[in-house]
Amino acid sequence: MDFRPARKRAKRWAALTAHANIFVACAGSGMLAFPYAFSLVGILPGLGLTAAVAALNCWVCSWLVTLTASARARGEMQVLVLVLLLLLLLLLLLLLALLVLLVLLLLLLLLLVLTAWRDAGGALIRRPGGGDSWA
Repeated sequence: MDFRPARKRAKRWAALTAHANIFVACAGSGMLAFPYAFSLVGILPGLGLTAAVAALNCWVCSWLVTLTASARARGEMQVLVLVLLLLLLLLLLLLLALLVLLVLLLLLLLLLVLTAWRDAGGALIRRPGGGDSWA
């Protein structure tokens, strides 16, 4: 019994499913932020950033496919899994560092707002004629 046509159909279906999933991931809720992002940075920088992210995504995907194929050919899938887990750990550490930085920036913003409120409140409480306060 020859299963080659069924295998070809299964591979074609897997490729189609993968493309559909990637499209849904890319054109999902992230697409809602595109008009706002483009309105902030402008059309040319927005297109440039979009092209840069697309090129980086294409490079990483082709690198991952090539790495997986060469590891399978040499029978080193355990090494590949270890490398990918280390890359994931590095990415998580980077994400944690960015989160800490974001929290510090938000605390700095809160400090600046409280300082501005104090200065504005002090100006409102003082008398225009030079007295200590209205109270």
